[in-house]
Amino acid sequence: MEGNNNDLWISTNNGISNYDIIEDKFSNLGLNDGLQALNFRKNAFFKSQDGTMYFGGINGFNKFNPDGFQKNSTPPKVEIVGFKVFNKDVEVNEEILGKAILDKEISETDFIVLKNSHNSFSFEFSAMHFSSPKQNQYKYMLEGFNEDWIEKDHDKRFANYSNLDAGDYVFKVMASNNYGNWNETPKELRVKILPPFWKTWWAYLIYALFFVFLMWLFRRYILISVDYNNKLKIEKFEKRKLKEINKMKLEFFTNISHEFKTPLTLILGPLQSLLEIKTTDLKTKESLLIMDRNAKHLYRLVNQLMDFRKADSKQLKVNAVLGDIVDFCENIVSSFHVLANKKELNLSFKSQVSELIAYFDRDLMEKIMNNILSNAVKFTPDNGKIRVSLSVVKPRRNMSARLGQQNPEFEIFVEDSGIGIPKSKISKIFGRFYQVDNVNRSGSLGSGVGLALTKKLVGLLDGSIDVVSRENKGSRFVMRFPLIVDSPSIEGKIENILLEEGISELERNGSDANSVSKDSEFEIEDKLPLMLIVEDNSDMQRFLKASFENQYRIIQALNGKQGLEKAIDNVPNIILCDVMMPEMDGIEFCEKIKKNEITNHVPIIMLTAKGSIESKLKGLEVGADSYIPKPFDMRILEMKVKKLLEERENLKEKFRLKGITQDSKKIGINNTHKTFLEKAEKVIEDNLMNNEFGVEDLALALSFSRMQLYRKFKSILGSSANEFIRNYRIKKAARLLIETDLNVSEILYDVGFTNRSYFSKCFKKSFDMSPKEYAKKHRINPKFQR
Repeated sequence: MEGNNNDLWISTNNGISNYDIIEDKFSNLGLNDGLQALNFRKNAFFKSQDGTMYFGGINGFNKFNPDGFQKNSTPPKVEIVGFKVFNKDVEVNEEILGKAILDKEISETDFIVLKNSHNSFSFEFSAMHFSSPKQNQYKYMLEGFNEDWIEKDHDKRFANYSNLDAGDYVFKVMASNNYGNWNETPKELRVKILPPFWKTWWAYLIYALFFVFLMWLFRRYILISVDYNNKLKIEKFEKRKLKEINKMKLEFFTNISHEFKTPLTLILGPLQSLLEIKTTDLKTKESLLIMDRNAKHLYRLVNQLMDFRKADSKQLKVNAVLGDIVDFCENIVSSFHVLANKKELNLSFKSQVSELIAYFDRDLMEKIMNNILSNAVKFTPDNGKIRVSLSVVKPRRNMSARLGQQNPEFEIFVEDSGIGIPKSKISKIFGRFYQVDNVNRSGSLGSGVGLALTKKLVGLLDGSIDVVSRENKGSRFVMRFPLIVDSPSIEGKIENILLEEGISELERNGSDANSVSKDSEFEIEDKLPLMLIVEDNSDMQRFLKASFENQYRIIQALNGKQGLEKAIDNVPNIILCDVMMPEMDGIEFCEKIKKNEITNHVPIIMLTAKGSIESKLKGLEVGADSYIPKPFDMRILEMKVKKLLEERENLKEKFRLKGITQDSKKIGINNTHKTFLEKAEKVIEDNLMNNEFGVEDLALALSFSRMQLYRKFKSILGSSANEFIRNYRIKKAARLLIETDLNVSEILYDVGFTNRSYFSKCFKKSFDMSPKEYAKKHRINPKFQR
């Protein structure tokens, strides 16, 4: 029934409920409120005019006026009235497991500290509202353990917790009265459970310190043991090997140096005499110049071996003499003007001071300057710039400490506008035998010794060398040396290094001045085989050309990339190829040649200084037909070339004699050639009846130019592409004459001929009999199936 205060009165089987529509809240009346019973009859209710309500139940009826009720809107106060540890009540100042937990009543306590052994406990709580205590409700939570509130009835006023981890917790509890009014602020009690002693912060600190101490002891023990053992091993090894190694090295360098010097003297003397003869023809003179230049290079290497022997025997010393460093550097730079002028380079020298008198080793300084300047000239393109500068600078800190003085230093920098060094390679350029593989560089690769040697020589003089470089912009080498104006303190210092003689006076002043200009082009009969020489060393290239140009047509390339282009464009009969080249080396070049359908038939002979089994296997794996290490006997190379071409000719002859009557795969042609021929035969077969199908059509279908196709067939079979097409048609006609009952007129049209007499002529040329005679001789069964 509707009440008088925006509410509803509802009889149920569990008492009477009042619903406040505005507050959306229920309050309940039970037996304690005077009801005759909890169960009421359906539709047994009545409201009088004065607002009195009547509800009929199983034991009578209840009568009341709602206006006479007073609702309790004040939420009850809740208190924690009991605390147990391990299910035992805890009293004030009572010791449990050796510790007093409470120093006052639990209801007055807001913080307790528990030992780790007290981690199982319970709380008892109660609402301070007694009008209808059985209708009081509770909810609680342990913050840090419970995530949600736990609700309890009036008869379950306990919160139990067991085996809690060490940490900080807050116990919260709330209560409501019979009208459902809850506390706004719960009762709180903070709980701290202490960790066991082995999990305290100071315990962890002790663990960490102890572990660090153990690691330090272990590392110290290992280092001491390893160092002691290594010292023993090194000492024993050095004592045992030192005498033996020194003796062997000294004997080796002494013997080989003297053995080289005598024949070199006998070579250089006659060569010089021959070069002075003015009537010598240009071709002969060019060969003599190549011999002279390389013999002198070998002579310098012999001198280096002698210096190496001196260094090894502690005879090589820094011999510093008093002189003008400015004048010395200017003379060195001037000696390079001839080479610079050949490339139209702007070579300049500038000094901060007009003269600089000090002690320095002229020989070592000359070698250092020669190496740096020769590199600058070599790697600076035509019309470039090279700038050399000399200045006096403050000493390096480490140098001042080492020499025990504050003397200044002199600095030499060489700056060029050359090809530069890639940033990733700068840290490696001073390594022995290291060569920067710059794609912009043409010509031959160096030995990879120059800069490594230069750094060692600079170090021998207590100097330093640094490089700054930008690719395609140029490089700057900066060298600094101590400026010694008194007696040379570094005199007598010994360094066991291999000395590089640098560029000789002869080379610097133009040993190439007498070199013959580029060979003029002249016609050679087309019948001569075409040879491609891929070699980055110009001397070797000229030597090979001179050796083969009377028997072959020669084309040349300076590197693998250029060689690949020329091979595809010209389709040579044979290729001679170096292995170590810029841009594309010989291994990659050979691999690309053998994978290209236009050139995969061309035999390749690889010439290399790498003579190891691994290098040979690598060359043969990528398809090289022969592998000849340098230095080689020219007669062996000539014989290799001749034999390879003879093998090709024998293969062509075999095809010429047997190719008409059997498949290409049966005549000894390798898989690569077989695949190409089968592809060509397939194209012809598809166009067999087309009498206008010719070489241009076949070349287009195979993605060849007409010239490339002609040379491909010539190299593999010794016949032209046109002959291959005609022979295939004749071979097909012969098969049709045997396997079918077609007459000659029908067959000649089926295989692409239009003229019977021409067909008969070609057929007779191939089989020494007419088509009719061939059919009569080879047909067995007169009836055939198409």
